[in-house]
Amino acid sequence: MIDIHSHILFGVDDGAGNAEDSLIMAETAAENGVKQMIMTPHCCEADGFANFNTAELTARFDSMRAMMKENEIPLKLYNGMEVFSTPRLGEQIDEGKLLTLAGSKYLLIEFAFGETDEFMERSLQTVFERGLIPVIAHPERYYFIQDEPAFLEHCALCGAVVQLNKGSLTGMFGRHAKKTARWCLDHGCVHVIASDAHGPYRRTTKLNDGYDVVAEYYGQDAAELLFSENPAAIINNGEVYALASEF
Repeated sequence: MIDIHSHILFGVDDGAGNAEDSLIMAETAAENGVKQMIMTPHCCEADGFANFNTAELTARFDSMRAMMKENEIPLKLYNGMEVFSTPRLGEQIDEGKLLTLAGSKYLLIEFAFGETDEFMERSLQTVFERGLIPVIAHPERYYFIQDEPAFLEHCALCGAVVQLNKGSLTGMFGRHAKKTARWCLDHGCVHVIASDAHGPYRRTTKLNDGYDVVAEYYGQDAAELLFSENPAAIINNGEVYALASEF
């Protein structure tokens, strides 16, 4: 499996607090079948996480890879970030402040929970206009999507990538997020499921529990598409496919 959304990089946001946390998260991922992972620290100035594309951030990424090698953890790590969308999104892309997922054409973006579908659509268009493909982080947790999940079908048809959190499938984020995540799977407008891991003990890097849920209810092939094939395509800058287009 491949995890494209994780807060495993310590000391930069509300994810791993220290190197020990990062190592436990990495070991947990590797022990539970995750072979590759993209480090996606929050890039959100409003929350105090101004993790823009800088030499300092690059050095932190490199230090994580060095820790993997030193501790002999078989987990390949890539650079990325989870970008909080604001009206300055286009400007930030143009100025080279943002990192895509593993240097690909895919940009992971998140929204305020109480945002509007109009703002999301404008943000997606902003990304498309710059030759990139937006990956919508955990839309099942946004209130406006919970109220109107069919909007995600529209987003997927327009070319956006939909990424669900594996914790939503098991109710970690509440019944509304779980219901919306299941709706998305039922209607096939999902491309990727990731951990969005924030720590070693609660929101963990284990993906196999989410994989098992999808395999049980939607089949092994669906689980492989969402947890392995599409994530690999993102890292390799290839094409991803919505669940509905495959099954």
